[in-house]
Amino acid sequence: NGYTTLTDFKNFARITSTDTTDDAVLETLIESTSRLIDSQTGRQFYGTSTARSFDLPTSQELMFDIDCQTVTSITNGDGTVFAASDYVLLPSNNTPKFGVQLKAPNIWLPDSNGNALQVISVAGTFGLATPPADIVYACKVIAHAAYKRRFGENVSSISTITGAGVVVEPQDIPGGAFLILLNNRRITFG
Repeated sequence: NGYTTLTDFKNFARITSTDTTDDAVLETLIESTSRLIDSQTGRQFYGTSTARSFDLPTSQELMFDIDCQTVTSITNGDGTVFAASDYVLLPSNNTPKFGVQLKAPNIWLPDSNGNALQVISVAGTFGLATPPADIVYACKVIAHAAYKRRFGENVSSISTITGAGVVVEPQDIPGGAFLILLNNRRITFG
């Protein structure tokens, strides 16, 4: 689930050698950079079909903890599966979805023991279908900076040598890539 391919990264980084010795390292950089992007944005830029569990909401609205592309089923705490006509995905006319609102007279219920924690199950495709172009670019920039640091090169031009001769490392995320991550940060509620 890397946000760029090895070939595209090599082209971006102008790695023209046919030597594949570093390919495993590059693949690891791409994958770890992609997970860094996920953690910094609060998003997952690839789709995963799964069921996610949620606590019993205190209102008719249930907010998802991750972007949602599709919902295949919603199971209430008592085991009842809601019909698609029993709820509305939020927002109504845009994707990704960030939650679901039950239509009256439906209500969220705890399980048979009265438990409210992790009793609502939503099955569907979570995460974004594909990474947008700016996220692919940010992945290349961040991974390239990490690759260059591997060889002691400073791609951000930000370094300091203290009076004691200690080299302070450059920032981990170059400024332009950081702004891309900020612009793609998931907005959360509550």
